[in-house]
Amino acid sequence: MCVADDGALNLLFRSNAKAGELSIGWTVVAFTLLGCSVSVAAKKPGTLSRKELKNLAASKNPADQQQLAEYYKDKARGLTTKSEEFAKQAEILATQPATIESKQGISCNCPSHFRYFSKLYAQEAAEAKAEAERRERLAQDIQSKRRRQKINEQANLSCRIGSASGPIAQRRA
Repeated sequence: MCVADDGALNLLFRSNAKAGELSIGWTVVAFTLLGCSVSVAAKKPGTLSRKELKNLAASKNPADQQQLAEYYKDKARGLTTKSEEFAKQAEILATQPATIESKQGISCNCPSHFRYFSKLYAQEAAEAKAEAERRERLAQDIQSKRRRQKINEQANLSCRIGSASGPIAQRRA
């Protein structure tokens, strides 16, 4: 929790504080509030750090793979939206005359830049979508493999129990 220093607040609200003390006090409060807002905004929901991505990718847990799939789906949606925005901007700029000229005599806001980034974001969105599908398949494979193992273990256990009361066990007795 971010709390301003009591000494700085006392400086602010003293009636006999000098102008220099007030500016220092306000500076302390401003930096404290700035630090609080930066710490709150640093971690957005739905984002994963590189370390978290690496740990989830190495995990053999279906829930972790499903979480990764959702992360990549969200990433693909964001990139698709960004691609569409750039495509719209390229269309708008294609109809307008060049207003800013560079040394080469062309506009710095030319539509080809926006088309390029639109294609780039669309390609990245497709890759993220493919990764999400791959992670979903991996989660399903892990779940089905665990189900098969559980069924096999139950079958082996019933075979062991059944063999103890079978004809061979009766001959030994």
